[in-house]
Amino acid sequence: MSKNTLNNGEEHQRLAVEVRIADYRAKEDRAAIELLMAHYAVDPMGGGVALSETVLSGLCDALASVTNAATLLIYCDRKPAGLATVFQGFSTFACKPLLNIHDVIVLPKYRGQGLAG
Repeated sequence: MSKNTLNNGEEHQRLAVEVRIADYRAKEDRAAIELLMAHYAVDPMGGGVALSETVLSGLCDALASVTNAATLLIYCDRKPAGLATVFQGFSTFACKPLLNIHDVIVLPKYRGQGLAG
């Protein structure tokens, strides 16, 4: 890994980053979504309250049943680092599709490295 300097002058190790659309049936992606959403929920930005085990364990199946939903997963060095869950909608004012960005989380250890920007 090489070093990468951020705008604030801090140095971070350059990570191998992969962004992909989650497969709600795939074991690895399901585990990543559950892990990341559990972290997001207890973060002040996510409301600061843990999700129940029922919600966490049912989330991927529920999202899979929503035809206009997608979750983008970010893996850094093959480890879950962040996600964004989005829903396709439609703007009547613009008369065209739009994307509602619903959940965005980057784990604290990966923040400040441009993963969500």
